[in-house]
Amino acid sequence: MNVNWIKLPDSDVGEVLIVGSDITGKKRAEDELRSKTALLEAQMQATIDGILVVDEQASVLFRNQRFVEIFDLRRSCGTTGQTTCCYDMYSARSTIPSGFCNG
Repeated sequence: MNVNWIKLPDSDVGEVLIVGSDITGKKRAEDELRSKTALLEAQMQATIDGILVVDEQASVLFRNQRFVEIFDLRRSCGTTGQTTCCYDMYSARSTIPSGFCNG
């Protein structure tokens, strides 16, 4: 709820403006999104596959522990936001590094 005090021009009298809105739907949607995100992250960590997710700028968005194990990466390599570390280490261990790095 938002409360604002408005002073009327040329007057000692003021008015109070109270604006309220129901955010129940928004909170429910946020809770549902958090729940689905937790479920997806748990599934990605539990899979036997190595998963590395990058964006268009080649920044790491996600990598699971299995990816780290498969490619014998340092734990810090491939954390969110990094770019070259995973590519360099993956390329050194992959039989088709150009296919991975060039899309």
